[in-house]
Amino acid sequence: TAFCGACVRRFCERDERVAIAQIEFANRDPSQPQHIPNEEIPALAKTVFRQVGESFGELLIWKRFVSKNPKRRERITTRGVDVIAEVVKSGTPALGLSAHLGSFELLAVYLAKRGVKCTVIGRSPNYPSLEKAMREFREAYGVSVIWSDAPDAARQIIQAVRNNQVLCVLLDQDTKWK
Repeated sequence: TAFCGACVRRFCERDERVAIAQIEFANRDPSQPQHIPNEEIPALAKTVFRQVGESFGELLIWKRFVSKNPKRRERITTRGVDVIAEVVKSGTPALGLSAHLGSFELLAVYLAKRGVKCTVIGRSPNYPSLEKAMREFREAYGVSVIWSDAPDAARQIIQAVRNNQVLCVLLDQDTKWK
């Protein structure tokens, strides 16, 4: 997975520069207890891309993580899936909020594999091939996708709520919603 991260970093040099600039901006006040020495920022950005690569690697072998096979040990642990299932069964709309932490891509697939209808709302990726791959991956496992920049995104969201789907949103995205 570290290799995947190195590849991601090589193909996304502009994104790495953006990540470094964002870390520098967040790190501008040296009086903060979490302040990072400036010379460590490029290494931190490299770690971010390594983790992206690890997440990508996990997607390649996701079936190992969400298997219902009793002989295979479950590798994803959660709390509250029963609560989510009860809310969905009651017909009450549900909103799932998270961030780009851990295996966030696997979470919606995990829920979908357990019968919870999910719709992921997100900003479309900067790279069209990545957008297509993400949509295909999610939809292949029962997760609907709404790109927030789609002209009919609001209509799609209303339809998902009417269809009693859990709306899943990553709060730390760079979305430009009106």
